[in-house]
Amino acid sequence: MGRQLISTVLCTTFLLLGVGASFAKKKAEKAVQERFEATISPAFSSDNSVSIAIQEFSTDEEVQGLAQAFARGREDSLEKALAKIKKGYFRLGAGDTMPLLIVESSSEGAVRRLNILGWAPTVFGGVGDTQVSIGHRGYPYTCIQLEVDEKGNGTGLLVPFANVVFNQQGRMVIKPMSRTPARLVNVRWEK
Repeated sequence: MGRQLISTVLCTTFLLLGVGASFAKKKAEKAVQERFEATISPAFSSDNSVSIAIQEFSTDEEVQGLAQAFARGREDSLEKALAKIKKGYFRLGAGDTMPLLIVESSSEGAVRRLNILGWAPTVFGGVGDTQVSIGHRGYPYTCIQLEVDEKGNGTGLLVPFANVVFNQQGRMVIKPMSRTPARLVNVRWEK
């Protein structure tokens, strides 16, 4: 009876230590630094909103590393490198919340430009409460470009399905599935 009790206590202790260690290994979620809302024009569905939450901005070194990954193994290597990155998240309408992979910010005078790349969603909110599943084989990314003034108001472009390559100079080139990007209107910075 004593051995059974000691065995049970030891097993319980190791189990609790293991569970505690697995919780400790999880990364703490980064705080949102900036949040933007916009409206898609023309609308894809009854909910034509775009929500963007930026937790971290991409560094030049990170983007250069992605260009090198692409040079080594083309799209497969780039996709593997991007799978390890999360800079925030976005949501199109009532669709799935998707991770942001690259977030670049630059200023030109009073205008700030944000170039954002995320995984393309496969489910969008449809008319009413319906969900629409959309395939995007070969175009796994969503690209968002915002131009905002010093108050955070502006416009933008949305390419819901795109592929990404890097040219010989190491610059990212967007290859959209559709020739015409959607316009983003009523872009506004949210506190």
